[in-house]
Amino acid sequence: TGLSPWNIFFLGPLPSYSLLLFRRTIFPLVGFVKKSWHFCPNSEVERIIEIPLMAFLDETNYALYNIETSSELKTVRERPNQFPCLITRDSQGNEEILWGATFYIIMNFLKVVFDLEIPNMSSKRTIKRILGPDYLTGHQNKHRDR
Repeated sequence: TGLSPWNIFFLGPLPSYSLLLFRRTIFPLVGFVKKSWHFCPNSEVERIIEIPLMAFLDETNYALYNIETSSELKTVRERPNQFPCLITRDSQGNEEILWGATFYIIMNFLKVVFDLEIPNMSSKRTIKRILGPDYLTGHQNKHRDR
Protein backbone atom coordinates (compact mmCIF):
# COMPACT_ATOMS: atom_id res chain seq x y z
CA THR A 1 0.00 0.00 0.00
CA GLY A 2 3.05 2.27 -0.02
CA LEU A 3 2.99 3.05 3.70
CA SER A 4 6.40 3.99 5.08
CA PRO A 5 7.41 2.06 8.22
CA TRP A 6 8.61 5.41 9.64
CA ASN A 7 4.99 6.65 9.50
CA ILE A 8 3.68 3.95 11.87
CA PHE A 9 3.56 3.79 15.64
CA PHE A 10 3.78 0.02 16.30
CA LEU A 11 1.10 -1.23 18.74
CA GLY A 12 1.73 -4.98 18.65
CA PRO A 13 1.17 -8.31 16.90
CA LEU A 14 -2.07 -10.24 16.40
CA PRO A 15 -2.37 -14.04 16.31
CA SER A 16 -0.98 -15.55 13.11
CA TYR A 17 -3.34 -16.91 10.43
CA SER A 18 -2.58 -19.87 8.16
CA LEU A 19 -4.17 -19.78 4.71
CA LEU A 20 -6.26 -22.77 3.60
CA LEU A 21 -5.35 -23.00 -0.09
CA PHE A 22 -1.75 -21.81 0.08
CA ARG A 23 1.21 -22.83 2.20
CA ARG A 24 1.53 -19.42 3.76
CA THR A 25 1.05 -17.95 7.19
CA ILE A 26 0.16 -14.32 7.77
CA PHE A 27 1.68 -12.55 10.78
CA PRO A 28 -0.53 -9.45 11.22
CA LEU A 29 0.75 -6.39 13.02
CA VAL A 30 -1.24 -3.47 14.41
CA GLY A 31 -0.05 0.08 14.20
CA PHE A 32 -1.26 3.63 14.31
CA VAL A 33 -0.61 5.68 11.17
CA LYS A 34 0.94 8.98 12.23
CA LYS A 35 0.22 11.06 9.09
CA SER A 36 -2.13 10.41 6.18
CA TRP A 37 -0.58 9.11 2.96
CA HIS A 38 -1.57 8.24 -0.59
CA PHE A 39 -2.44 4.52 -0.99
CA CYS A 40 -0.36 2.71 -3.65
CA PRO A 41 -1.87 -0.82 -3.88
CA ASN A 42 0.26 -3.57 -5.44
CA SER A 43 -0.93 -6.55 -7.53
CA GLU A 44 -2.25 -8.36 -4.43
CA VAL A 45 -4.72 -5.56 -3.68
CA GLU A 46 -7.72 -5.03 -5.94
CA ARG A 47 -8.97 -2.00 -4.05
CA ILE A 48 -9.10 -0.50 -0.60
CA ILE A 49 -12.44 -0.09 1.13
CA GLU A 50 -13.37 1.54 4.41
CA ILE A 51 -15.66 -0.34 6.76
CA PRO A 52 -17.00 1.64 9.73
CA LEU A 53 -16.51 0.00 13.11
CA MET A 54 -20.28 0.15 13.66
CA ALA A 55 -20.75 -2.35 10.78
CA PHE A 56 -19.05 -5.03 12.89
CA LEU A 57 -21.36 -4.31 15.83
CA ASP A 58 -24.54 -4.88 13.77
CA GLU A 59 -25.26 -8.64 13.72
CA THR A 60 -27.49 -8.28 10.66
CA ASN A 61 -24.34 -7.55 8.59
CA TYR A 62 -22.99 -11.07 9.13
CA ALA A 63 -23.66 -13.94 6.75
CA LEU A 64 -22.28 -17.27 5.59
CA TYR A 65 -20.21 -17.37 2.40
CA ASN A 66 -20.74 -20.74 0.69
CA ILE A 67 -17.94 -21.42 -1.78
CA GLU A 68 -18.01 -24.19 -4.34
CA THR A 69 -14.90 -24.96 -6.34
CA SER A 70 -14.93 -25.03 -10.11
CA SER A 71 -14.00 -28.27 -11.91
CA GLU A 72 -10.45 -26.92 -12.43
CA LEU A 73 -9.94 -26.82 -8.66
CA LYS A 74 -11.42 -30.24 -7.82
CA THR A 75 -7.88 -31.67 -7.57
CA VAL A 76 -7.24 -29.53 -4.50
CA ARG A 77 -7.96 -31.60 -1.40
CA GLU A 78 -11.35 -31.11 0.20
CA ARG A 79 -11.64 -27.89 2.19
CA PRO A 80 -14.36 -26.27 4.26
CA ASN A 81 -16.84 -24.53 1.99
CA GLN A 82 -18.77 -22.25 4.36
CA PHE A 83 -17.15 -19.23 5.93
CA PRO A 84 -18.51 -16.42 8.06
CA CYS A 85 -18.41 -13.05 6.34
CA LEU A 86 -19.42 -9.43 6.80
CA ILE A 87 -21.59 -7.67 4.23
CA THR A 88 -21.42 -3.89 3.93
CA ARG A 89 -22.14 -1.27 1.28
CA ASP A 90 -19.60 1.12 -0.21
CA SER A 91 -20.22 4.82 -0.78
CA GLN A 92 -22.00 4.06 -4.10
CA GLY A 93 -24.30 1.49 -2.45
CA ASN A 94 -22.51 -1.56 -3.91
CA GLU A 95 -22.37 -4.65 -1.72
CA GLU A 96 -18.93 -5.56 -0.36
CA ILE A 97 -18.19 -8.97 1.16
CA LEU A 98 -15.38 -9.29 3.67
CA TRP A 99 -14.38 -12.92 4.21
CA GLY A 100 -11.39 -15.24 4.48
CA ALA A 101 -8.08 -14.20 5.98
CA THR A 102 -8.92 -10.50 6.07
CA PHE A 103 -12.20 -11.20 7.89
CA TYR A 104 -10.52 -13.44 10.49
CA ILE A 105 -7.63 -11.03 11.09
CA ILE A 106 -10.02 -8.14 11.66
CA MET A 107 -12.22 -10.27 13.93
CA ASN A 108 -9.10 -11.24 15.95
CA PHE A 109 -8.30 -7.55 16.33
CA LEU A 110 -11.87 -6.78 17.47
CA LYS A 111 -11.72 -9.70 19.93
CA VAL A 112 -8.47 -8.40 21.46
CA VAL A 113 -9.57 -4.75 21.63
CA PHE A 114 -13.33 -4.99 22.29
CA ASP A 115 -13.89 -8.66 23.26
CA LEU A 116 -16.17 -8.88 20.19
CA GLU A 117 -17.08 -12.39 19.00
CA ILE A 118 -18.44 -13.55 15.66
CA PRO A 119 -22.21 -13.91 16.22
CA ASN A 120 -24.02 -17.24 15.97
CA MET A 121 -24.13 -18.01 12.26
CA SER A 122 -26.73 -20.81 12.22
CA SER A 123 -29.61 -18.63 11.04
CA LYS A 124 -27.70 -16.13 8.92
CA ARG A 125 -28.13 -15.29 5.24
CA THR A 126 -26.07 -17.47 2.87
CA ILE A 127 -24.25 -16.14 -0.18
CA LYS A 128 -23.10 -18.67 -2.80
CA ARG A 129 -20.09 -18.34 -5.07
CA ILE A 130 -18.06 -20.60 -7.37
CA LEU A 131 -14.33 -20.24 -6.85
CA GLY A 132 -12.58 -20.37 -10.22
CA PRO A 133 -8.98 -21.23 -11.12
CA ASP A 134 -8.05 -17.53 -11.25
CA TYR A 135 -8.29 -17.48 -7.45
CA LEU A 136 -5.22 -19.73 -7.13
CA THR A 137 -3.19 -17.89 -9.76
CA GLY A 138 -3.83 -14.46 -8.28
CA HIS A 139 -5.11 -12.99 -11.54
CA GLN A 140 -7.54 -10.23 -10.78
CA ASN A 141 -11.13 -10.21 -11.91
CA LYS A 142 -14.08 -8.09 -10.90
CA HIS A 143 -15.17 -10.56 -8.19
CA ARG A 144 -11.81 -10.93 -6.45
CA ASP A 145 -12.10 -11.57 -2.73
CA ARG A 146 -10.73 -9.42 0.02
